[in-house]
This record gives sequence, C-alpha cells and structure tokens, in this order.
Amino acid sequence: MITCRTIPDSSGGYQYESLPHAATGGIRHLPVSRRTSLITSTAAEPVLFPPEDGTSGGGYVLITQPGKYTLEHPVTHQYPAGIIIASPSVILDGQGYAIRPSQPGSSVGIWISLTDPAGRPVTGVTIRNISIEGEECGIFLEGTDSTRFPWGRDRSADPEAATAARQSRGFTLSGITITGCVDGIIADGTTGVRISDSEVTNGSGSGIILEDGQAQVIRSLISGHAGDGIFCSGGSGSEISSSRISGNRQAGIHLEKTGGITIWDSILDNTRNLQAGPDSTGVVLAVRRSDGENAIGGVVIGGNFWADGSGSPLAAPDLDGDGIADAPYEPVPGFADPLPLVRAGEPPSPGILTLNTAVTPAPVQDPVPAPVQTPASFMTGIHAVIISDTIPAEMTTGTSYPVSIDLYNDGSDDWIPRHRIGVMALEETGTYGPEWIPVPISGSVSPGKTQSVRFTLRSPSRPGTYSLQYQAAREGDGLQVIYGRPYTRTVTVR
Repeated sequence: MITCRTIPDSSGGYQYESLPHAATGGIRHLPVSRRTSLITSTAAEPVLFPPEDGTSGGGYVLITQPGKYTLEHPVTHQYPAGIIIASPSVILDGQGYAIRPSQPGSSVGIWISLTDPAGRPVTGVTIRNISIEGEECGIFLEGTDSTRFPWGRDRSADPEAATAARQSRGFTLSGITITGCVDGIIADGTTGVRISDSEVTNGSGSGIILEDGQAQVIRSLISGHAGDGIFCSGGSGSEISSSRISGNRQAGIHLEKTGGITIWDSILDNTRNLQAGPDSTGVVLAVRRSDGENAIGGVVIGGNFWADGSGSPLAAPDLDGDGIADAPYEPVPGFADPLPLVRAGEPPSPGILTLNTAVTPAPVQDPVPAPVQTPASFMTGIHAVIISDTIPAEMTTGTSYPVSIDLYNDGSDDWIPRHRIGVMALEETGTYGPEWIPVPISGSVSPGKTQSVRFTLRSPSRPGTYSLQYQAAREGDGLQVIYGRPYTRTVTVR
C-alpha cells in the first residue's frame, strides 16, 4: 500500500510527488523546489496550522479523511509537523520508517488535531510501527490549548473545541520508537489513550506527559530522560503496567494533582522512582495478588519492582520465597506498594539485576475492525464497504465467469470520479481476475447507495477449495487507502 510515492531529486534524495490536494485523499505532496523552512522562520506571514492549500511550503503529510495509510519511505520535514492527522477513523502504519525534522527547532513528528476541518472531534486514530527522532515533541495529541508551540492556539473558550475535548478519543499508539526528542509523547487534555509495546528514550525533557486526561501505558520502555519518565498532571483513571521506567534523572513517575492512577507490575529503576504529594489522591501501587509471570520473571502478580537507579532492589527481603517482599514498600511517604516484587527467596543485594521485561517494540498486527452491522452505520468522510457478490460457490476448472461485487457507500460524503473508489484483489486472488476494479461513477454516488463493479473471473486450473479476498479501497496517484476488513469468498473448483 503506497501513501507517499517518491521521485528522485538532483541531490540524490527524494521528494514528494506534486499532486492536487483533493486528489490524494488528504495527503498533500509538495515538490522540493517549494520547500522553505517554517520551523525557524521569522517571516511576517504566520504559519497556518493545520496547513491550507497553497499557503505553506515544506515536506509534510496531511491526512484529512478516514482510512488506512502506510509510509513507504522516511519523512524528513521542514514544515513544523511531519504528519498531521485531522480526521477520525485513521490507521497509520509507519512500516518501521522514521520521521525527523530537516533541522533543529520547534517541531512535532506526528500531530493529531482536536477537530477535523469541519469542526468534528478527531477520534479513533491508530498509529503503529513508526520511529520518530530529533523532534521537540515526538507525538502531540492536541487538546484545547496548544500554545506551547509557536503556531499553537488556545481554544478553551471555544464551545466546539471544549465539546470535542470531553469525548474519549480512542487513540492507540503501538510499536512506536521515539528517541532523542525533547518530549516524547504529550497528551493535552486527552482521554482514551493507549500506549503499548513502545520505546520512548533519551530525551532532554520528559518521556510521556499526560495533562488533565487519561491514558494507559502498557509493556513499554521509558528511559534515559533528563526530566521525568512519565509526568501526570490532573486527570484520573490512568494506568501504568508491565513497563520499565528507568534511568530518568528527575522522577520515574511524577504526579501532580492526579485524581487516580494505578501503577502495577512495572520496573521502576531511577534515583527517584515516584514524586507525589498530598495534592494527588487515589494512587494505587498494586493490583490484587494473582498467579502469572511478572515483570522480573516471577510467578506472582501484585505490585512493582523498586530499584535504586543501578538495578539494586529497594524492597524488604522475601524470606518465605513467594516472590513478594515481606513488608510493604513506600517510595515516598504516604504512598505504599503493599505487594512489592522481589526475586523469590533472595534478599536485597548490591549489583545490577537482569530485569525481564519486553523493551523492543514488535510489529503490531492489523487489529480486527468491527464488522459493518447494517448499511445504516455511517463513517465520517469517504468510506466504502463490500456487501455482496455474484461469484458462484462452485466452479469448473479453467472456466471464465462474468461476476460482480457490490460496494455500499457507508460514509458521510458522496463518491465522485476523482476519489477513485474501487475493489482491489488481495494476495493470489489477482491471478484469477483483475487486480484493481474501479467503481464506474457517473456524477456521484450518495451515502446509502450501492454501486456494482463487473469483471470476469477465470477459475483456477486445478481442483480444490480457494479463498478469494477483495478489499474496498481508493487507489491512484501514488495513494492507497483501504476501508474495513477484507471481503472473503470461498469457492470450490471441480
């Protein structure tokens, strides 16, 4: 799947192919000749953010419509943000490629807007398998006030923005590697955030900043920051579990006016593991004791492993050998872990322990999207779903069959020819018919309408049972956006 087609430039590098914005499904491509630095610009013309057509130069990607997007090469950007997501229902798969600024300055790797161009909340965004380097902020989840950045704005008095900010955003960040950024991930007044299987390391600020929101941090490494590993201010209902938070110079976890957070089955190995005062309440440092492999390879789940910044354990001995210290541990006065983890049967001792926790992000598999329940379930923007076909269940070997597939417009917008809606054949299915079948559109296809695509399918030459897979998608001009789950048709060839 191609989201950013590249062409070589005279310097031996690459440039985005220049294409009309509307024709690229919200991904804007600008040629190198129009790139100017807006990160440190002192020009009288302000930076428009998010950008509008024809107003700004600099390499970046702008996504304004739902769908699945993938990167096919690294993104080096001169605009203040490398990728801007201003649409709900977006999946961005970086395929392991990196985002970085072309020069130091005030920059963000990925910016997820509070609202889309029509003022609707941006929700249901998934980002995975991507690397971000050298930014002021790796990933910024916008709330009502983004004035920490030169181009930011305060929308706290805007009723539309306030309404959007109160919604659970449903953001999933997984398999992310952020290194050498000032701050790794900032969630400003954002609830419904899940960060998993990721690494945020070696920043000059803090690893993760959660302000007046709610998030889960699971199976992740937060390490080597000059500031705090995780800073939580306000909000309630957050959770940190099965993670390693180590080598951060300020606090591993810093809480201010937090109304409730659960921290369990994690390794905290910093000179100051927890910073919290009486303005934070509802701080829980363990879950109910149960059997299961924990962060240091033990067989009991409960609290956390506490170390002094060099790997040496801080909790009481475990004389009964059950993997839990014989006394609670208080990382700061008034906050106790009732079930601190220790190695079974071993008292605390100097030296660095080998800690058993996953710290390398693994490629994340496609989540299984929810099936379309009824044709009345509309998605925001342009969307399509395959709902039926005329492919016969039984075929004769080596025979041609005229068939059709029906696509239903379950989005909120009309399909028009430039949208290039169609059906793509997946895997080996393309060997039995066309790989891409465009929807014939005369004028437009309104939401709630069905359009058929007709083509010829030639059955395999060998008998057997075959699984044919098709996908509703948009394709063309260097872009592919896929919708929903693949449509599968099982046929028997005799």
